[in-house]
Amino acid sequence: LEQLDAVDPILDLCTPQLKLRLQDVQQELVERWEELRLHTEQREEELKLSTSDSSDLTHVFFAQLIGAMAAEESISDVATADLQLAQHQQLWAEMEARQETYQQALDVGEELQTHDRNNRKEVVEKLDALQAERDKLEHQWNKKQSWLETVHLEQVFYRDVNSMDKTSSSQEILLQNGTLGNTVDETEGLIKRHEAFEKLLSSQDDKKLAQTMVQQKHYDSDNIRAKSKALAARLERHGATDSEASRSRHKALDQSLQLQQFLSSSYQVCVWLNERNAVALDESWREPTNLQAKLLKHQSFEAEVLANRYRLDNLTKVGRHFASHDIRERLEELKSLHEELMMEAERKGKLLQEALSIHTFLSEVIIRVSNSVGASVKKKLEVWRTMCECGCGVIFYILFYYMFLYFNDLHLYLF
Repeated sequence: LEQLDAVDPILDLCTPQLKLRLQDVQQELVERWEELRLHTEQREEELKLSTSDSSDLTHVFFAQLIGAMAAEESISDVATADLQLAQHQQLWAEMEARQETYQQALDVGEELQTHDRNNRKEVVEKLDALQAERDKLEHQWNKKQSWLETVHLEQVFYRDVNSMDKTSSSQEILLQNGTLGNTVDETEGLIKRHEAFEKLLSSQDDKKLAQTMVQQKHYDSDNIRAKSKALAARLERHGATDSEASRSRHKALDQSLQLQQFLSSSYQVCVWLNERNAVALDESWREPTNLQAKLLKHQSFEAEVLANRYRLDNLTKVGRHFASHDIRERLEELKSLHEELMMEAERKGKLLQEALSIHTFLSEVIIRVSNSVGASVKKKLEVWRTMCECGCGVIFYILFYYMFLYFNDLHLYLF
């Protein structure tokens, strides 16, 4: 504007037409300058307001997080430690999400320093305070993260030590009372527990964990060191005095498992033999219907019995390894059941075959005489056939047979 005012003396030296033209240009420049000044002032206010809002919001957010992380928390188990670690990671995620707002406040502050030199010192102070708050927040988060990780290791150590102590105590009882299990599932469970105990004797994980925490100068290092030494001494005592007992028990458990598997298999075979014996003992051959189908079905049944003989053979082979008198008796019982089944199956097969033969013979007799006798005689023949087929005696069958062979007038002897 001063430069434009300095032009006024020069205008007086110009012609009237040129002077008017220059004055118009001068006025236009003044107006544009005023517009630029107003726009600059408005922009400056907006920057100040934006910087203030972003800074205030960020300060509040940082203060809230710092307060939350400064709060003392009681952690007494691994689950709580895991939960606190997860929640702490969520705080970091929130910090990352607010990074854009934080960066925006810094960028606006930098721009404001360029446009508002009069308030530059105040802007710089706010930016420095904001940066300090951000650094403090990150430091506090790292500090809390380190503390949570330490507490988590501590809880894992105490949990494992307690678990190992309980396992060791329970295994001592099992080694003393010699329980070997009464079923396959029970014995398998005891084997798993024993293998876990043997693995426990040689485990070094908790010892290494304790050493790590002591080296990190854990606040409870003395207690951790004491627990670790006590557990190591107990396990070493077990390893020195119970190694032979442990191996003997493992061998006894393996033998017990074989025995329980044998008993389970023998029970299944016994049930199968009894079921098949019930089938062999039924008297379906007495019913003179579908005898051919019954005979075919029985032949399939006999084939099934023969095909399953291997189950008894396998049990016998396994049972020889056991010296128990009860096992020998069980094998004899199964052998007897199998022999009974074979005998009854053979007997039923013969009876079915005989019944089918009688039925066929009598059917032929009825057909051959049906054209030469009256209705009453035919009816009597049917009654005699039924008596024969229903097992009323072989004598009826023989009598009927010889009467048919030697008497032409059969009907005279049926009344």
